[in-house]
Amino acid sequence: MKKKDAKNIPSTIISDGVLFKYTLRISYKSKYIRITIDDKKDVILTVPYYVPITEGENFLKKKIPWLKKKINQIDLKMENIEDYRGEVWKKILFLGKEYTIDIVFIEGEKTGFFLENNLMIFYVQKDDIPIRNQIITILTETAQRELYFRTVKLSEIMDLSFNKITVKDQKTLWGSCSPDNNLNFNWRLIMCPLPVLEYIIIHELAHITVKNHSKRFWNIVTRFCPEYKLHQRWLREHHHLLRV
Repeated sequence: MKKKDAKNIPSTIISDGVLFKYTLRISYKSKYIRITIDDKKDVILTVPYYVPITEGENFLKKKIPWLKKKINQIDLKMENIEDYRGEVWKKILFLGKEYTIDIVFIEGEKTGFFLENNLMIFYVQKDDIPIRNQIITILTETAQRELYFRTVKLSEIMDLSFNKITVKDQKTLWGSCSPDNNLNFNWRLIMCPLPVLEYIIIHELAHITVKNHSKRFWNIVTRFCPEYKLHQRWLREHHHLLRV
């Protein structure tokens, strides 16, 4: 029988005179109560459908000090990235290294980029297409080439065969593997250090053999990427910088 979709209910809770807004998510898949908070400081309290809502609320109240700490961390993190903002960000990560963006306008030539010392010089058309969109297109094309080359190489090492590769703008995923072994990757991976990028490739290639995240799956990942937990941590700590 198909499971029902989760229900999201806007909610509030008062702790020490302070009003906290959050979304109560009644889940038909989750087995445990959990709390998540994103960079927009949106809080989600997920409660399994068979658990009383009051139990979830009590769990949230106990976690208020943790939530306050996380909110302060997010505020500090967002202050640290203000230097990146502009028509496009003033700085950008490329293969894990920070560069200052420079723009050169061209007419009738192919767009692209050039690295010079700490500068990443983008050659863009002076037309109606926003500069940001042109830069994203350039980075996506670069990611397609890099990801294809490294996926072919790693698939040979892992003795696995994939169907095709697609690189696109994925909002919440770094990569995915379809039932037909088609691999999808986020173009923002081109901003990551190569070991992190290759970890994501290995992760998705491992799904060709094991479609879940069981112990067998992680054994495959560990075999070909023993330091994968370090790469996961890098993504958690830097994901907010992987944008244009």
